Amino acid sequence: MKGLILLASFKDKLTALPELEGSILQAKLDMSILQKKQIATRFLLFSCHDPYVSPPKSVLLGHFINAQMQELKHVRHFMQSDGFDEFKQLWDILKILLHY
Repeated sequence: MKGLILLASFKDKLTALPELEGSILQAKLDMSILQKKQIATRFLLFSCHDPYVSPPKSVLLGHFINAQMQELKHVRHFMQSDGFDEFKQLWDILKILLHY
């Protein structure tokens, strides 16, 4: 796999959204898969103003999987309702992966 792109990601409980805890626990994601060398490049994008996924939760996951991390300022949870309607940073990463 050339790359993995994660957005507002986390590996622990979300205190801001306790109603999602059951679904998150059922997902049973094997984190060791995200660490495997078969994934050539890992990117993690997060917002410093995210009301749901705090930056420390994303940074913790980013370090855990050895991802290249990018903090996006002036956005919240990457939703259109927060004024986020295009994703230039994602396109920039995709261009890198397509030429990798």
